[in-house]
Amino acid sequence: MNSTKLPLINKVDDVKNKKCCSCTSILSFTILLITSLAILFWVILLPKSPIITVKEASIDGYSLTGHNHLNAAFNFMLRVHNPNTKLSLFYDHLEFKAYHGGQLVAYDGVEPFQQPNESLNLLNFRGVAIDMPLFESPGEVDLILELKGRLWFKVGSLTLYRYKFKVMCFPVVVHLDPIGGLETSSCYIMLE
Repeated sequence: MNSTKLPLINKVDDVKNKKCCSCTSILSFTILLITSLAILFWVILLPKSPIITVKEASIDGYSLTGHNHLNAAFNFMLRVHNPNTKLSLFYDHLEFKAYHGGQLVAYDGVEPFQQPNESLNLLNFRGVAIDMPLFESPGEVDLILELKGRLWFKVGSLTLYRYKFKVMCFPVVVHLDPIGGLETSSCYIMLE
């Protein structure tokens, strides 16, 4: 009779392997559960970026110099709409800038504010340009408007997501004649 000896299995190693396997299973299940809940939460809330448009832009007290340079006070009003049905938005560290021909012509800071869901806010800005060269035909000023800051998505007092954002509105054509009105194109928002 041929006798083969079977290797002895150390019971201590077997218990360690079972503990390690159960720890890995619990950790994998926890990660899967948290990921699934986060995706479900995101799908239920469906966060949307704010919709920003230029409502008004005007030039006050302007004077043209002999070399086609402009001294003027600019006034801008932006319309900020929160389209979210369940999320409020909080804006912080807001900076508004207006450019003409690559030159900064207006700068203003904005106080932080919270915007409830499905609401509309109007933001007013003012800037003064001194000796600004005009590059277009007389009677109009072509501008690029920029709004930068931080945007927080909130549900109640819980802050969900924080983004840096940048809004560009161009071209915004402001007529020196108040009857000329405002010509504007869309505003584009970029979240970082």
